[in-house]
Amino acid sequence: MAATLCKDPVRFPSKFSRNGEPKVEVVKASPPVAKEFLGNWEGTLETDQALRLVLKMANDQNGATAVLISLDQGGSEISVSAIDQKGSKLTLTVKMIGGRYEAEINKDGSELTGTWTQGGRDLPLKLKRASKP
Repeated sequence: MAATLCKDPVRFPSKFSRNGEPKVEVVKASPPVAKEFLGNWEGTLETDQALRLVLKMANDQNGATAVLISLDQGGSEISVSAIDQKGSKLTLTVKMIGGRYEAEINKDGSELTGTWTQGGRDLPLKLKRASKP
């Protein structure tokens, strides 16, 4: 495939070729999580720039599923690879971006308080419940 990347006034002709077979990892189902964790959660990750995040968690016939959305980075849904809940603690692994979120839900189920880890950095991240399923 050939393309030209343009950043006025500079043009960068490029060629892309496929080497080997594509590697696609199928996300395996995680065990269902307690109802207190289900629904939509919102918060802001304070990095070099503030990133507004949305976490959507649900249980279906196969177990727990979740997606993470960075509203300030295009709003694409990023699948959570693994969900582990033990009591009031939740761990989310997001292999696609090398991220991990370890949090604890408060007593009234309105906030998740924890740490987002990515690229060797640990950052505090508090998510507030936006809606229940």
